[in-house]
Amino acid sequence: MPQTPVWDAEGAVGSWPAGKPELTGDCQAFGGILRSKLIICRPADPETKGLLERAHDHRERSFLPGRCFGWPGGLSRPSARMTGAGETRRMAVLGCSPTERVAADKAVMLTLLPVAAVTGWLSSTRLARHHYIRLASNDHSVLPAMIGRRIDATPQELTTPGGGG
Repeated sequence: MPQTPVWDAEGAVGSWPAGKPELTGDCQAFGGILRSKLIICRPADPETKGLLERAHDHRERSFLPGRCFGWPGGLSRPSARMTGAGETRRMAVLGCSPTERVAADKAVMLTLLPVAAVTGWLSSTRLARHHYIRLASNDHSVLPAMIGRRIDATPQELTTPGGGG
């Protein structure tokens, strides 16, 4: 976990009203759980995260399309080859090898907490006659047998309180 995570000024993270950074309440709570100071980038400042954004764009457009991974760790090996994380040659620009840089970065990172942070959102409602629920501007069909019952909706799934999808 980096000591100081940096994010774009997105609505869910924060904004720059009156020229000062202001994190959302949820983002402040998340930073407290992680024991980190969170920084949000100024608007229209591509240099702050430009290199990182270009790498993400390359992965999304050139590396990931057409590939299938059977498990999350399956992405690590080809991704490491692509980014040079296994590279041991000394780079003049870095003054060391990429492998040495990764080790130095990991040495100063914070450890994650043993308990996962609460993320995402939860919407609880009683299912109406039409047996559809609106989540994030999308309508989702729910089993008609659930009409009249209270349901909990998360981004991952729709469930009834106490289990039973």
